[in-house]
Amino acid sequence: MPITLVPIGGLLGGATGVAALALNLWIAKKSFETAIKVLVMIGVVVAAYVVFFTIATLLYVLVHPSG
Repeated sequence: MPITLVPIGGLLGGATGVAALALNLWIAKKSFETAIKVLVMIGVVVAAYVVFFTIATLLYVLVHPSG
């Protein structure tokens, strides 16, 4: 799921998506209960989108100053 950031974000989406994918793969290999894994992995996906849109917004503001 986090890899879906690649087509909408180019390099930024790719970096964020790959980092989230790597983290989710690491979590998947751990010996936690399945329900815990699912919740944590969903949290990683949500966090990846939040990080992506936060950085994208900051970059947009820096490139397009008002006034």
